[in-house]
Amino acid sequence: MQIVQAPRASAILYNLLKSQDNSRPWLLPANICPIVPITFFKAGIPIEFVDISAETLHMDLEQAEGRLERDAYGGILYAHTYGESS
Repeated sequence: MQIVQAPRASAILYNLLKSQDNSRPWLLPANICPIVPITFFKAGIPIEFVDISAETLHMDLEQAEGRLERDAYGGILYAHTYGESS
């Protein structure tokens, strides 16, 4: 296990993204905090937004799954919106 510390979570995310040897786009929920896509842009990693489920206010997992089947993405960032578990 490796412990990672930084003054902001965005710094940890940035360092993680820069350490990856992959420039494929990541999927992000459409209602993510603005600092997250900014961090991806700063790291030079493209993103695509996934719609939000009206029932859960989380990323629409069916839509995300459909996109992931094409294997064209570098990753997926899932957030527990408003502190709610999925």
